[in-house]
Amino acid sequence: MSGSCKRWRGSTVSAKIGKTDMLDKLFAAFLRRTDEGTLSRLLVEVSVVLASGRGNGTNALRDAAAVHKVDTDTIALEVTQEFAAKAKAKNEARPVAKVKKAA
Repeated sequence: MSGSCKRWRGSTVSAKIGKTDMLDKLFAAFLRRTDEGTLSRLLVEVSVVLASGRGNGTNALRDAAAVHKVDTDTIALEVTQEFAAKAKAKNEARPVAKVKKAA
């Protein structure tokens, strides 16, 4: 390795270590200042990410929802109804194309 390559590698390694320390401090400050609702959402999201890392990724969300006692069927029904209402409103708002008659 040339001298400049060694210096570059050393600077990137030290920069990565510095960034990691900075991120740790930033995250710790975030956790201290965050309200309870945001922390609970963070815990749910982290548990979903960790569960998805396991072998059975298809059931990760359902497992996390079961652990946190979230009724996924009710949420799915509400989302389906909301999308149907939006689609209906979009179709009603669309103007009807007028057909020109040949003279």
